[in-house]
Amino acid sequence: MNAIAMHAAYLLAGASVALPLAGAALTAGLRKWLSRTVADLLGITLAALALGVDTLLLYSALQGGFVAWFGNWFPRGSMVVGIGFVVEPIGAGMAVLAALLTLLALIFSWKEVGSGANYFQPLMLVFLAAMSGFVLTSDIFNLFVFFELMSTAAFALCGLKTAEPAPLQGAFNFAVTNTIAAFLVLSGVGILYAMTGALNMAQIGLALGTRHDPLVLFACTLLTCGFLVKGAIVPFHLWLPDAHAVAPTPVCVLFSGLMVELGLFAVMRLQSVVFGETFISHPSALRNILASFAIATVLLGSVMCYAEHHLKRLLAFSTISHAGLMLLAFSMGGATAVAAMLTYLLAHAFIKSSLFFHVGHDAAPLPLNQRKDSVPARARLLVDSGVVVPRRRRTCCGSAVDDVYRRSGSLAPIRTSRLPRRLLAISLRRRDDRCGRLPRRHACVLWLGRRTDHGPGSRCRRAA
Repeated sequence: MNAIAMHAAYLLAGASVALPLAGAALTAGLRKWLSRTVADLLGITLAALALGVDTLLLYSALQGGFVAWFGNWFPRGSMVVGIGFVVEPIGAGMAVLAALLTLLALIFSWKEVGSGANYFQPLMLVFLAAMSGFVLTSDIFNLFVFFELMSTAAFALCGLKTAEPAPLQGAFNFAVTNTIAAFLVLSGVGILYAMTGALNMAQIGLALGTRHDPLVLFACTLLTCGFLVKGAIVPFHLWLPDAHAVAPTPVCVLFSGLMVELGLFAVMRLQSVVFGETFISHPSALRNILASFAIATVLLGSVMCYAEHHLKRLLAFSTISHAGLMLLAFSMGGATAVAAMLTYLLAHAFIKSSLFFHVGHDAAPLPLNQRKDSVPARARLLVDSGVVVPRRRRTCCGSAVDDVYRRSGSLAPIRTSRLPRRLLAISLRRRDDRCGRLPRRHACVLWLGRRTDHGPGSRCRRAA
């Protein structure tokens, strides 16, 4: 790579963080004079530009990759004196994913999600800049800085609706938990700096070598636990359902689609680069510990997902369970396990984002001490996915989902066919329904042995 190409590559690496930050500062400074439409257009344009920059970085990484040393502070021998971004396929790919999800979230929020006096767009751009820097930096202290910047933007986005108590309560729980995690990470960084005198992750790994005394293990524990909080791994998962229940839908897309996965990405990077040789004499020790956390996360997330009624909290526990699966894949060790984790991460990011986009505004924010049945949104999700195919005639479950669409204000075309045998269907009934006296918006799960039509005056009966 010649000097001009190298200089251009350095500028692209810096632009992946500087462009969203500059755009956030511009949007925040002009927010009083910008209309909602202009603010949305500006945010979408800047996110699209960041996506283009990150795509070029990914292309460069696939051609061989490089390390961008800012200010021309190149290493002197084995001593790293500057700050650098490592542009390699995994980190650049994560940056592209962050920019893509942010762009889709901003497009989804067009004139639909409350902008909080036009604070929403700048906060989303700050969040994007923090995620991009988090996956590209080679400096462990900057890893903490981007961790804190990402958390600060996430707190503000979670509690964007300051006039309501629920978002503030969810944001407070989120902030307390992740501030403790930041304290753990900073303590671990301080211990490593005191031991090695370095902040570059590769240099720290070389300085530690095979050293595995109690101080090294303590620093490893602090850093791992701090990032497992961000990864919502049991028992550090309690903040995620509360944050999802009250955050706007586009913010939930970034929380579940990428922010949780970034915590696991940091654990993977630290264990590979910094502590790669620390456990070389006991290779299964750390794997067994991580696998235990992962199995507990998968089981608890699955059970709570099954028991949950609020749709966003249900998806949050689903994210917790899938995060456990990703950690379990990494705990197996080896290049194949890392590849499996990254593949699962990519699939989960798109699928979970799609689910949140599909939920849209059906699952409204709730007070965290109040449970609400979100069956209409769940039934609509089942219909659109093809799991439930209702009839147009009025049966015990035939036109119930039509009522769901009418109540949501968006009557979508529904396919008409007979209910298959033994289909698990959801029936929504009112209190004065002929089929029974059930609470309003109650869900009745029926196993249909055969198709049963109910004429006028007939009562609901279970088919034999």
